Amino acid sequence: KMLAARKLLADSRQPQTTQILRLLRDNNPESRELAMLMIGKFRLKDMLTEVCECLNVRGLEVQAANVLESFGDEAVEELSRFFMVSSGNSTVSRKILEIMGKSGSAGNNEFLYSALWSNSRLLREAALDKLVEHNYRVSDDERDRFFQMISEVIGIIVWNISARVTISRHKNDLLLSALNSETARWSSFLFRLMSIVYESGSIQKIRENLESGTVESVNFALEMLDIVVDEALK
Repeated sequence: KMLAARKLLADSRQPQTTQILRLLRDNNPESRELAMLMIGKFRLKDMLTEVCECLNVRGLEVQAANVLESFGDEAVEELSRFFMVSSGNSTVSRKILEIMGKSGSAGNNEFLYSALWSNSRLLREAALDKLVEHNYRVSDDERDRFFQMISEVIGIIVWNISARVTISRHKNDLLLSALNSETARWSSFLFRLMSIVYESGSIQKIRENLESGTVESVNFALEMLDIVVDEALK
C-alpha cells in the first residue's frame, strides 16, 4: 500500500481525489503525509480543508504547515475559515497566524490585523508580532478604531500603576513582582501597537528614552511624543 502511494506521488499524472482521501483517512501517519505531499505537488486547492485539519494532529502538524505555506495567498481563505473553526484551540490558532505571517502578503496582513481583536491575549500578541515584523501600517480609515484599542491598553496600564501604589504600601513583594511583570508586558504591547501606526524608529527611541528613566531622557521622550503622536492619544 505504501509502495503504491509513493508511486502516485512520483507520477506526473494527478491522482484521483478518492485515492488521496483514502490515504488521509489511513491510521498510518506516513500515508497521511504522502497524501498531503500530493495535495501540495498537484496544487489541489479544493483539498486544503483536509490539510488544515492535520494541523491539529500530533506528528502531522509540521507537514501540514509546510504544504499550506507552499500555497501562499491561495490558502488565505481556507486558513481564515479554519481559524474561526479552531477558535477554542489556541495552539492551532497560533500555528495558523504563524503560517499566514510568513508571507507578508496584503491578504494575510489584513487577516493578522483583524486578529488583534481576538479574545485571546496570546493570539493578539502573536498577530501583532507578525505585523511589526512586516512593517505593517494601519490605514487612515482604521485609525479611530485602532486608537480606541490603544486607549484601552493605556487604561489597563494606568490601573496597574494605581494598584502598584496600593500594593507597595502593604509590602506584598510577591504580588508586586507579578504586577510589575504584567505591566511590562502590556507596555511592550502598547509600543508595538504604536509602531504600526507611526514610524517605528521614532517609537523605539521614545520607548528607550522613557525606560532609561533619567530626567533628561524622559523629557526628550515626552517632546518626541508631542511631535509624533496624534492629539487624540496625547
